[in-house]
Amino acid sequence: MIVLESAGEVIGWGSLSSFRARQAFANTVEDSVYLHREHLGHGYGRMILEELLRLAGRLGLHTVLGAVCSEQGPSLALHEK
Repeated sequence: MIVLESAGEVIGWGSLSSFRARQAFANTVEDSVYLHREHLGHGYGRMILEELLRLAGRLGLHTVLGAVCSEQGPSLALHEK
């Protein structure tokens, strides 16, 4: 888990979670990125996701998936980039 703070306040966080328990998915994780709604649109989500991807690489993980609800336009845009 990584945490993004501004002025001593948590404004967002991200994490990597196991995708499936099967051995075939041992190197696959799902990312989660959450931002306080007042901090959307400032590039913070991209900062968190980029750090999660770097972390996944350092951990030897090969695949990072983002499961995003189709109603979450900002999340879709973030993961499409």
